[in-house]
Amino acid sequence: MKILVISDTHKDIASLRRALDNHPEIKHVFHLGDHVADVEKVRGEYPEKEFYCVRGNNDFGSDCQLNGIEKINGRTIYYTHGHSQRVHSNLSHLLKEAQQYGADIVLFGHTHVAFAWEIEEVHFFNPGSASRPRDCGKSYGIVELSDELLFVFKSL
Repeated sequence: MKILVISDTHKDIASLRRALDNHPEIKHVFHLGDHVADVEKVRGEYPEKEFYCVRGNNDFGSDCQLNGIEKINGRTIYYTHGHSQRVHSNLSHLLKEAQQYGADIVLFGHTHVAFAWEIEEVHFFNPGSASRPRDCGKSYGIVELSDELLFVFKSL
């Protein structure tokens, strides 16, 4: 089973739609904040998809949660934007939260830099930014939830 992970769309609805259109077979979509309202603008176009969203530091007035936990295909996924955990400095706060929730996968955004890493058997994945990348280009991610986890970065 695969999930689509996107973050920091910042009103770039075209990039969000492109990512969703590129993967019609994927049901679960995680938006990791910074213009989570973008999801509300396209949700009706994709009734077959289940959206999981958190608010970021630019989601003023949003009543969306700051973080969430989902169990999908035997995996426990902790997801957040990352600003509250100060991910620009290090991942220690995220690691501690993931361990508290028993998560084996952490999805986060905020840095606008695509990133995948494993620390103490917890897999961290940041899909980069769909609108304003600080690395190689606009991106999103696909996570394959099987016996062997696979994290793939996709260009927009």
